[in-house]
Amino acid sequence: MSKLTLILAFMLVAFTSASAQYGNVDSLNLATKISVDSSKLLMLQHKLADAKVDQQAANANAQEQASQNADAAGDLSADPDSKKLARKANRDAGQAQSAAKKARKAGDEVTSLSRDVEKQKNLLARDQSKMSRYTMAVNTMPATPMPVPVATDTTIRN
Repeated sequence: MSKLTLILAFMLVAFTSASAQYGNVDSLNLATKISVDSSKLLMLQHKLADAKVDQQAANANAQEQASQNADAAGDLSADPDSKKLARKANRDAGQAQSAAKKARKAGDEVTSLSRDVEKQKNLLARDQSKMSRYTMAVNTMPATPMPVPVATDTTIRN
C-alpha cells in the first residue's frame, strides 16, 4: 500500500511540474514574440518619421515646380511665338507633373506606414494582454509586507 501511495505521489509531482513547464514555455514564447513585435514597432515608427520628412520635402518640391511652371506659362503667354519659352514651359510642366507624382507617392507611403504602425501596436497590445495571464499570479502578491499591529500588554502587575 505504501508503494502505491509513493508512486501516486511521484506521478502527481511529475505531472504538476510538467504542466508548470508547459506554462513556462508558453510564457517564454510569448515574451519572445513581444520582444520581436516591439523591435518591429520601433523600426516602423522610425521609417514613418523618415517618410514624413520625405513627404514634406516632396510637397515643397512639388509646390516649387508648380510655381516655376506657372511662371513659365506666364512668360509664354506674353510672347506666344517664342520657341525657347515654349520648350521651357513644356519642360517645367513635365517637372511639375513628376514632382506632384512623387509627392503623392510619399503621401501614400506615409499612410501605409501609419496603418502598419497601428496594426503592430494592436498586435503588441494583444500579446501583452495574453502575457498578463502568466504574470498575474506574480503581481497579486504585495511588494512590501503589510504592517501588523502590535498588541499592547494589558495585564496588571503588582
